[in-house]
Amino acid sequence: ILPLGISFYTLQAVSYVIDVYRGTCKADKNFGRVLLFVCFFPQIIEGPIGRYDKLAGQLYEGHSFDYDKFMKGLQLMLWGLIKIMVIADRAGIFVKGIGQLFGIEMADNFRRPFFSTSVNEFWRRWHITLGAWLRDYIFYPISLSKFFANLSAKAKKNFGDFLAKFLPSAFALF
Repeated sequence: ILPLGISFYTLQAVSYVIDVYRGTCKADKNFGRVLLFVCFFPQIIEGPIGRYDKLAGQLYEGHSFDYDKFMKGLQLMLWGLIKIMVIADRAGIFVKGIGQLFGIEMADNFRRPFFSTSVNEFWRRWHITLGAWLRDYIFYPISLSKFFANLSAKAKKNFGDFLAKFLPSAFALF
């Protein structure tokens, strides 16, 4: 049996390793702290996919009790429970509320995609952190790589602007 949320563990770990490699964040020498970032339970089931530079500091610092944040977390959990029980929606907001109980601000992952007025708007509102992860760690690194910059320059010289711009994007999307 695969562990619950294996894709989120994987994506969080991969983004941490890539961010350290790129110099976006420094490698943490404390394995327990990295493990806490990768395994922070309120986001493992359905996201959002956290970024180390935005989430780790909140996880490692002490938090004093904040009544307003605690109540907001309870409200998020209650609203999530209502959505599950009444509307049969997924548990994302319920789980996000647990993080808020501990004073951890997590990224929005869904912004009512079914109320969108266009297909483009739907995809901007649906699984926001997965789209951002794919863009930042797959699409841009491939389409903006040196290989595709050289290929694009050759295509522009031989075939024109359209193909020069199309090739890197098409291959990265593929």
